[in-house]
Amino acid sequence: MSPTRRDVVRYALGVAVGGLGACRSEPAQEREAERSGVADVVTGEALDAVVRPRVWADGMLWIDFREPLQVVAYVSMASRKVYVDRAFRDRASWLLRAHISVSTWHWRIPLHGDDPTVPISPGDEVREFEELDIELWVPGEPAFDDIRIVRGSRSAYRLSAACEPVEGSDGVALTMRDPIEVDGARGGVDDTVREDFHLLGTGSVVSMPCSSGTSGGVAGEDTIEQLVGWAVRPD
Repeated sequence: MSPTRRDVVRYALGVAVGGLGACRSEPAQEREAERSGVADVVTGEALDAVVRPRVWADGMLWIDFREPLQVVAYVSMASRKVYVDRAFRDRASWLLRAHISVSTWHWRIPLHGDDPTVPISPGDEVREFEELDIELWVPGEPAFDDIRIVRGSRSAYRLSAACEPVEGSDGVALTMRDPIEVDGARGGVDDTVREDFHLLGTGSVVSMPCSSGTSGGVAGEDTIEQLVGWAVRPD
């Protein structure tokens, strides 16, 4: 039986990944050349952003806080494939710390928590991905730990919600008692940013209508939900 999305999340959050992955070390000048056009520094003050929540899994909401961004590479954990725009192949491989096999052309990509000093063994089914053109990628609902490379500059965001209706759920809204600060891409430039689909924080789901006169916009009893979304994963 295929694992459920909740099983995947439980595994990702609760199991420490063994030190099996890393990319091949490269000369400093080659890595510096690949950094051209790669946004790895947060720019400007944190941007206030109201989230748009929708149901993603039991006890979890997917929150978005931007207009759509141009995706130039996508790593699918479910299909074990990496979809790449050829024009951004070097940038994507650098951001993913990938070693590309010269015999199979498969990308060996370390996972979050891997020891970067330990090479990935050929044939590692968890960390080896087949390369396909980005035009073959069909956007859809992401899996936990999926990765995307998008065009934009890296910026800081301050996420908040006060009685924001939850899409896919009848008559409830999300409120966040405290803002969540994350780093993510801001479109409109020729840089590239890596974002992971992962746990960002928690919020409260309450029955609508929310009362603006109560703390944080909460009326009555609430339920704590985990919030997932696309953002730069903290080191």
